[in-house]
Amino acid sequence: MSRISKEVAKNIATKMTSKSYELFQKLEKDFKDTVRSEYLKQVPEQVLTLFKTHSGYVETSTQVFLNGKGFNNMYVSISPCAPAERSYPPLEMTVKVADKLIAMKRKYEDAKAKHNSLKNEVEGTLISLGTHARIRESLPEAAEFLPPPMSNALIVDVTGLQKRLKAQTKIEKEAV
Repeated sequence: MSRISKEVAKNIATKMTSKSYELFQKLEKDFKDTVRSEYLKQVPEQVLTLFKTHSGYVETSTQVFLNGKGFNNMYVSISPCAPAERSYPPLEMTVKVADKLIAMKRKYEDAKAKHNSLKNEVEGTLISLGTHARIRESLPEAAEFLPPPMSNALIVDVTGLQKRLKAQTKIEKEAV
């Protein structure tokens, strides 16, 4: 009976919860894209035009600073970079925009927490079940992710030794 290792349990849990991972990643990307979009609305049109035509002459940033209206000194990574007058430009928010961003942030954080909880539960269950046989029996959804059974038989490759032994007999015949 093969016992499951913590590393294998972690890898299986990651694979089994990939859909919830993709969901929270998408929600987080939507949040960041919205922050970038709202930030670009406050950048002067002339700067955006210059940035589009001569981006090398414009200072840029890959983060936007959120503070106030429900946010407390939060830096949000944006991609691609945006024109900025300093390293971490602040997003000037209206209450409406702040409410929208807070709702989006909560949604992706809830999805992330649910994903982590589910992943930890799957991993813990796999470790508790202990063996591949018990996992196949109790949690068949995980069976396809289990590594193939390994044999405990000792296999020794003797082809190299056989070749050297044959070569030895040829040397003896030539010497005679």
